[in-house]
Amino acid sequence: MSMFTDEVVLSGVPLPPPTTLSSSNPSSPSDQNFFHDEKESSRKERKLQKEEEEHHHQLKNEADEIATHQEALKREIERLRQVYEQQRLKKMENAGESLSLPNSICDVQREKEVQLLNV
Repeated sequence: MSMFTDEVVLSGVPLPPPTTLSSSNPSSPSDQNFFHDEKESSRKERKLQKEEEEHHHQLKNEADEIATHQEALKREIERLRQVYEQQRLKKMENAGESLSLPNSICDVQREKEVQLLNV
């Protein structure tokens, strides 16, 4: 037996040479399962990544919608504040007119009394 032989002899029974994994063409069913599992794993990773991207996109859209809604609420609050302020000022003016009205009535009454006294 030569030391460069491809066969290994153990107890007088020759064994076939060991098989090597080929990356280009899987030869055994277990090699095929390994590559199938690897492809499946890669496919699942891509699917998860795509789902994460979609979820992130959805969250970003929701955040944009919330920000837009908040801005609309701020504008509406400011508009209502202005309406309230205008109504308050108008009410104060009306209250001032009604206060000055009795004074003018009093003034008219006083003038009449003065005129009567001067006659």
